[in-house]
Amino acid sequence: MKKIFYWSPFLTKIATIKSVINSASILKKKDHLSEVYIINSVGEWNDYKNEIESKNLKIINLISFNLHNYLPKNGYLQSRLSLIIISFVTLLPLIFTLVKVKPNYFIAHLNTLMIMILSHFFKIKFIIRISGYPKLHFLRHFLWKMFSKKLFAIICPTDLTKKLLQEKKIFKENGIHRIEDPVFNLEEIKNNSGKKSNNLLAIGRLTKQKNFNFLINCFSYIEKKYPGTYKLNILGDGEQRNDLENLVSKLKLENSVYLIGHKDNVNDYFKESKCFILSSLWEDPGFVLIEAAMNETFILSSDCPNGPREFIENNKAGLLYESNNIESFLENFDKMLNLNDKDKNDIISFSKNKSYLYSSEEHYKKMKLIFK
Repeated sequence: MKKIFYWSPFLTKIATIKSVINSASILKKKDHLSEVYIINSVGEWNDYKNEIESKNLKIINLISFNLHNYLPKNGYLQSRLSLIIISFVTLLPLIFTLVKVKPNYFIAHLNTLMIMILSHFFKIKFIIRISGYPKLHFLRHFLWKMFSKKLFAIICPTDLTKKLLQEKKIFKENGIHRIEDPVFNLEEIKNNSGKKSNNLLAIGRLTKQKNFNFLINCFSYIEKKYPGTYKLNILGDGEQRNDLENLVSKLKLENSVYLIGHKDNVNDYFKESKCFILSSLWEDPGFVLIEAAMNETFILSSDCPNGPREFIENNKAGLLYESNNIESFLENFDKMLNLNDKDKNDIISFSKNKSYLYSSEEHYKKMKLIFK
């Protein structure tokens, strides 16, 4: 029987959690000769044990203590420190587990450098998932190139990222595969339209990457031009919450901009919103972009690297504005408002059809080709 390990030691509630569960569960469901395990490195998967077990997946606990609750999570330096701690604490337990269980495949989504190093010492097919647009600074480029020679495959979610990795010649070119993240199951995509309001929606961690300060500044211009017409709901938590709250107060937008916090089920927000706005500085391509398309919500997105530009496809699946450019944002916002019903519905229909590429079922078809 084939044994498959998933490794994804996340710190905060991010889209990768859903991707791992969906990927692991579809492999277990479709490939009846596989045992699929999710590695719980320091307790990060504790809150998801019921969901994982309900999908007939197995959990491997590397340590008994819930270290995850005590790790620093917000901020670049704090998160990097936490990943170093996770590597240090779990290295020996992980080695013992690999020796004992002997998996056939090991799929790593996060904290991948340690896994690249381990690939030199085990006859296991290690697969590295490049999650998000990779910042290939000198040190990362050097370390990845040094320790990547024994990897079985590299998976990335967009053609642009695949091309970037090929150009950098870090990994074997024929070992890089474009496989979309499994954002949803096919049954979730049915009848997801709803009655739209004048609410505008943005979702994501309140971090620099999501660029919500830019979005709030843009909305202040919308409020001046269309006073009292629109409301902006921002879903998510993160280290910039206080700064964003202060910005909302400074711009006197307390009655029109709402920082709602993290929500597990965002479909209802999509269904009732006039449009979904992605203001990120980088995405690859961004789960919320796919979820917006799935829920038939019009998309207004920055043209940040790498995924949004590829998904929107020359404004066929939404409208792109120049990243961090207020004038371009406002121009495309008004362009959206002035679209006739036919053009708007054509764009929404195109984006929904494109979102099918991100179903668990499509993900399984491509993963199966790697496993052969």
